[in-house]
Amino acid sequence: MNYRTVYITEDKDLGTAGTDRHELFIEDPISRLHFIANVTTDTGVPTAVAHPVSTIEKIELLDGSDVLMSLTGQQAMAAAFYDRRELPLSYYADGQALQAYFDLTVDFGRLLWDEELAFDPTKFKNPVLNVEYDKLNMDASATAMTYCILADIFDEKTISPQGFILRKEVESWTPTNSAHKYITMPNDYVMRKMFLRGYSTDKMPRDGITNVKLSENQDKKIPLDMDTREYNKIIANLYPKVREQFKFEVASGTEFTAFPAPCYEKTCYMQSELVYAHSMTLESCQNLVIQNEAAGILTGEVQGLLPFMTYCFDFGVQNDIEDWYDVRALGNLKLDVTAGTVGSSPENQLFLEQLRPY
Repeated sequence: MNYRTVYITEDKDLGTAGTDRHELFIEDPISRLHFIANVTTDTGVPTAVAHPVSTIEKIELLDGSDVLMSLTGQQAMAAAFYDRRELPLSYYADGQALQAYFDLTVDFGRLLWDEELAFDPTKFKNPVLNVEYDKLNMDASATAMTYCILADIFDEKTISPQGFILRKEVESWTPTNSAHKYITMPNDYVMRKMFLRGYSTDKMPRDGITNVKLSENQDKKIPLDMDTREYNKIIANLYPKVREQFKFEVASGTEFTAFPAPCYEKTCYMQSELVYAHSMTLESCQNLVIQNEAAGILTGEVQGLLPFMTYCFDFGVQNDIEDWYDVRALGNLKLDVTAGTVGSSPENQLFLEQLRPY
């Protein structure tokens, strides 16, 4: 058999919060990791806090002090969408004894079973996978969280990958109105993608990230200088809609606020088990607010753009390794991110996809 899927850890009940640590004893190359989780909410009115995948606070793959991967759950799912052009499995459910579940996937190649790019554990001394979690990040009344980790590995098929795709956060900062944030970009590895997340509780991503500029060697060359108002249209032509199903329990005469993956130009279709009116507000941020005239269960689908308020900038033809952005010979590479009117509780994040060679 050329390929197989193995458990790194089988289903386990997690506490409220903590870190789950696993040494990787696998010797075969890994193409994809799966972090599959179920989160159950309590009886009574749900008190949503954030999207279910926010229960995964950080995924880290380490070899001693060497960081081979480091992302939050939301960053990892946004990156997976832009890599695969569809959202990994994500069923958003919140309410009495309902279960939300997701399969958070991380690829080490351009696609599943990429023979040129894969994670080879034998190239490292002692790779360790750390998962930080907190089930209350989804809902303040969450009662249980179970999860498992699986790996899609090359079995009898022998490959000699040249490296793997490394994903990690570079910087996180609090933007202020109309201010510039200057970041010295890493130039240790070839870059495939750059991600910028512009979060706030009441504004669009472009309000926290209004313009993005990359400058080589003090503006000797400017490979990117883009207003995100225009880039919103460009990215809508490059990528399909982000689509996510949901199931919520709502109380009579109240508002229920959810936090689906799509956050821009959202459209929502929903139906109720009861013949009562429910109205919705598709806010400019990640929030979806539902006003209810009666208690009941709502099911539906929300679709839109910019998963988890995240922009993606592709460098080169994505299937052609030789066409990616080789920054290794540059003396200096600076990123200039300009904010607009940032809104409430703003936070910007920069994370990258790089080619890590063996």
